Amino acid sequence: MIIFSILFIILGCLYFLFYPEQNPKIRYGVVAIVFVSILTYYQSYLMSTFRSKNSFETLSFIQIADSIVNILTIILVIYFSYYGMILKSVIVIFIYVILLHIYRPIKVDLIWDYKSLSKLLKVGLPIFGLAMIESFSSTMDKLWLIKFSNAKDLGLYSFGLYGYTVFLLFSSSIASYVYPKMSYSFGKQGDVRMLWEFVKKITIIMLGIQIAIAIIGFLSIPTLISCFFPNYIQSTSVMQILLFAGIFKGSVVGVNALWSMKKWRFMILYQSISGFLLICFTLIGAYCFLNKIEGVAYGILIANILSFLLGITLVFTTTKTNYESNR
Repeated sequence: MIIFSILFIILGCLYFLFYPEQNPKIRYGVVAIVFVSILTYYQSYLMSTFRSKNSFETLSFIQIADSIVNILTIILVIYFSYYGMILKSVIVIFIYVILLHIYRPIKVDLIWDYKSLSKLLKVGLPIFGLAMIESFSSTMDKLWLIKFSNAKDLGLYSFGLYGYTVFLLFSSSIASYVYPKMSYSFGKQGDVRMLWEFVKKITIIMLGIQIAIAIIGFLSIPTLISCFFPNYIQSTSVMQILLFAGIFKGSVVGVNALWSMKKWRFMILYQSISGFLLICFTLIGAYCFLNKIEGVAYGILIANILSFLLGITLVFTTTKTNYESNR
């Protein structure tokens, strides 16, 4: 990870110094992407070490601090626009990773092990490839808006995405605890019934919590936007739609059970179909709706509902099949 990060820094610096692109926004944007990417690598490692209940409590406080920093640094975007946005992205992840590093539960020296590296590549590369599919498909909503609408609509839509982001942050926080814990328990016991019960329980809890949050948000958003963000009043309906889209996106954390069982075929099926649904339904929404930003938001909602049902079905089918075969 360190070697890859160093290479990435070198490439980023070479681009900044020698690439003929004259637009400073693009050049500084690339620098921000380099730093965020490098810190994200280390963040992923650190978060996988927070497994115990005590560690999760520490992680919870760190994520609360991260949320506060996220909120406070919005002022950078307000006053410095684009440059404030990229500065915010770097500051937020830098502080988060520093806190994770300081309070990391496993403090060991660096060691190089070719056997471990081989295992990491064997397991990690397929997961990385699937994550790239998800990352690519999650950007298509904005690309469709640029194609079928204009920059103003993209800005209004991006503001509405804050409602969606709340659920993504919440679910990723839970997943950062659930996935390592689930994988550890399954690896230790090998009990698929336990795995399904765990998935069922966490799914019900996540749905209950997020539905309550979405209802409160749905009712309060019109007043909040009109009072504090009147320039984005057109984003009201979009944010309300995306709140409910976030429920289903945030409640599918149980699909990580497929990763725990290393069911590559089902993992590929889930990520591929989910990405396809997201690309297709946001395209349909952008093309067919008169209000483009609402159309794309509805596209995300429908895609997330179908992906949620697909994920739960695949986990249930896999655990049931494994249990019956083991018997």
